[in-house]
Amino acid sequence: MNSEADRKKIIAEKICNALGDESECEFITKYVNKISLSPPHWVCRRAWRNTKHPRGVEYPSRGLGEMYVLDNLDNIFFEVQRRIRWPEDWIDPNPIYIDDVFVFDNFVVVRIYDCSWWKFMCVAYYAIHPVLGVNDRFEPPIDRMGDFESPSETIISRRDYREKAARFIPAAIKDIEVYLKSLRQALEKYNIEKSGLREFPFLRAELSFSIQGMGDDEIVENALKRASALAEHRWRMRREWFPSDERRQHYESTMLHEDDPFRKKHENRYRYLVRYPYGIRDSGMESWAEHLVRERFERQMGPVFVYNLEGYSIELIGYEVDKYGRKRGGELIINKNKKLEPFPLERIGFLRDDFPELFR
Repeated sequence: MNSEADRKKIIAEKICNALGDESECEFITKYVNKISLSPPHWVCRRAWRNTKHPRGVEYPSRGLGEMYVLDNLDNIFFEVQRRIRWPEDWIDPNPIYIDDVFVFDNFVVVRIYDCSWWKFMCVAYYAIHPVLGVNDRFEPPIDRMGDFESPSETIISRRDYREKAARFIPAAIKDIEVYLKSLRQALEKYNIEKSGLREFPFLRAELSFSIQGMGDDEIVENALKRASALAEHRWRMRREWFPSDERRQHYESTMLHEDDPFRKKHENRYRYLVRYPYGIRDSGMESWAEHLVRERFERQMGPVFVYNLEGYSIELIGYEVDKYGRKRGGELIINKNKKLEPFPLERIGFLRDDFPELFR
């Protein structure tokens, strides 16, 4: 390593030690140089115990915070009548702090995941898979996020899209509104500019700042300030909102199939909610986004139901079926004669303060 690379290593180690002292959590440093399109960088990562249960085994007795562990619908199928326990499954027994800090040559990024259970809740309560990313396997490298106009931001980052989605996944959208409000409060308290914030699907957030011209101690101080802001925000969500009776009422009062909460008896398991058409200026990303919608049909051999944010059915016509029974080719159309039934406004009154124009 050259002297500048050595300095970045020292900075990462200082940040790692400071995070540990601040939080009583263990953080480890790692040098990363094999991520496609992303330059080499250092990561300060929280050391988590392995909390995932292996498939096909009998679960041990349930402790606290199981929704942060069993956030996969397939796991729930092992217990046919299993329901979420409120508030126990939402109380995180671990110290609440951030997940990662990335140290690049010219900037630092502080990140939290809060977390993939959001998509699980949409499936469990509304039988809807929200398609939020360009592709489940694709994400721009962390140092180039601003270079991409990505449909991955549609539901969480644009209020008008969230307002439309609220008619179909109301309590899940309420989660996002509460999350964003809490995040704004944390930024204001710690005097952090929102220009360094990036929000993502599944309630994930990053705060970045330039380190050009900063000394080592100043970099560590700025990283800790952003870590404190995100940690306080996460604490508020995991201690006050996620386990709350108010949130439970929002979900349970709008549950689609109360008698069969995880729809083992229902055939409409594959209902997707997407932003379509995307209208992205970058033609390459527009093509990739259309592929995202198309693969909803190609990956399933049985009936597939895809809807846009207006609730209209998106259909694949003129396709061929290959020898494996999968659809190939064809054209995507919007069928306005078929529509996903929205929730009546009187059932989603808890969103009145978030979207007052929806109720006028």
